Amino acid sequence: SFRALCDHVPAFAPGCNNLAHVLMEDGRLDEALSAAEKALAAGGAQDEIYRETLEEIRSAIQSRKSRPGN
Repeated sequence: SFRALCDHVPAFAPGCNNLAHVLMEDGRLDEALSAAEKALAAGGAQDEIYRETLEEIRSAIQSRKSRPGN
């Protein structure tokens, strides 16, 4: 699974980035943020993609915070 890959091989940025997307789609934004940060920290040729994922998750977190009742 992407989670096992990200947890045990955090330098595998594509797996962490994919996990971030899955978690974000599931509404688990804090976990998604952590996975996206690991992907970006690992770096690599797709750094810009990882940065976009991270920004998308941060935006979703901000949107959630700005909703009434949060």
